[in-house]
Amino acid sequence: MRVLAKEYSTTEYAIIVRNGLTEELYEGQLIFLPEPSNVYVVQPSDTKALLCGSDENYFRKNGTHVFYPAMRVLI
Repeated sequence: MRVLAKEYSTTEYAIIVRNGLTEELYEGQLIFLPEPSNVYVVQPSDTKALLCGSDENYFRKNGTHVFYPAMRVLI
Protein backbone atom coordinates (compact mmCIF):
# COMPACT_ATOMS: atom_id res chain seq x y z
CA MET A 1 0.00 0.00 0.00
CA ARG A 2 2.97 2.30 0.59
CA VAL A 3 3.76 2.22 -3.14
CA LEU A 4 0.18 3.14 -4.04
CA ALA A 5 0.20 6.02 -1.57
CA LYS A 6 3.44 7.40 -2.97
CA GLU A 7 2.37 6.93 -6.59
CA TYR A 8 -0.93 8.76 -6.06
CA SER A 9 0.31 11.54 -3.75
CA THR A 10 -1.51 10.42 -0.64
CA THR A 11 -0.78 8.46 2.53
CA GLU A 12 -1.47 4.90 3.58
CA TYR A 13 -3.79 6.23 6.30
CA ALA A 14 -5.87 8.15 3.72
CA ILE A 15 -6.30 4.96 1.65
CA ILE A 16 -7.30 2.98 4.75
CA VAL A 17 -9.90 5.58 5.77
CA ARG A 18 -11.28 6.03 2.25
CA ASN A 19 -11.87 2.28 1.90
CA GLY A 20 -12.75 1.40 5.50
CA LEU A 21 -9.98 -1.20 5.50
CA THR A 22 -9.50 -3.35 8.60
CA GLU A 23 -7.28 -6.01 7.02
CA GLU A 24 -4.36 -6.17 4.60
CA LEU A 25 -5.10 -5.69 0.90
CA TYR A 26 -5.36 -8.85 -1.18
CA GLU A 27 -4.50 -9.38 -4.82
CA GLY A 28 -7.33 -8.27 -7.11
CA GLN A 29 -9.07 -6.19 -4.43
CA LEU A 30 -10.82 -3.08 -5.73
CA ILE A 31 -9.94 0.05 -3.77
CA PHE A 32 -10.78 3.71 -4.09
CA LEU A 33 -8.00 6.26 -3.99
CA PRO A 34 -8.51 9.56 -2.21
CA GLU A 35 -8.04 12.79 -4.11
CA PRO A 36 -4.38 13.84 -4.31
CA SER A 37 -3.56 15.89 -1.26
CA ASN A 38 -0.84 17.92 0.38
CA VAL A 39 1.64 15.17 1.16
CA TYR A 40 4.83 16.35 2.79
CA VAL A 41 8.03 14.53 3.73
CA VAL A 42 8.96 15.42 7.32
CA GLN A 43 12.31 17.15 7.76
CA PRO A 44 14.47 16.85 10.93
CA SER A 45 13.55 20.33 12.25
CA ASP A 46 9.77 20.00 11.63
CA THR A 47 7.14 19.66 14.35
CA LYS A 48 3.51 18.56 14.22
CA ALA A 49 2.39 22.05 15.24
CA LEU A 50 4.55 23.68 12.58
CA LEU A 51 3.07 21.54 9.81
CA CYS A 52 -0.57 21.26 10.93
CA GLY A 53 -1.10 24.06 13.44
CA SER A 54 -1.38 21.75 16.45
CA ASP A 55 -0.80 18.18 17.58
CA GLU A 56 -4.57 17.60 17.47
CA ASN A 57 -4.84 18.74 13.84
CA TYR A 58 -1.88 16.51 12.95
CA PHE A 59 -3.64 13.51 14.51
CA ARG A 60 -6.96 14.32 12.80
CA LYS A 61 -5.29 14.47 9.37
CA ASN A 62 -2.87 11.55 9.77
CA GLY A 63 -4.58 9.21 12.24
CA THR A 64 -1.42 8.74 14.28
CA HIS A 65 0.76 10.48 16.82
CA VAL A 66 3.86 8.96 15.18
CA PHE A 67 6.14 11.60 13.69
CA TYR A 68 9.70 11.17 12.41
CA PRO A 69 11.99 12.54 9.68
CA ALA A 70 11.35 11.13 6.18
CA MET A 71 7.75 10.18 7.10
CA ARG A 72 5.09 11.11 4.54
CA VAL A 73 2.28 13.07 6.20
CA LEU A 74 -0.78 15.10 5.20
CA ILE A 75 -0.56 18.81 5.93
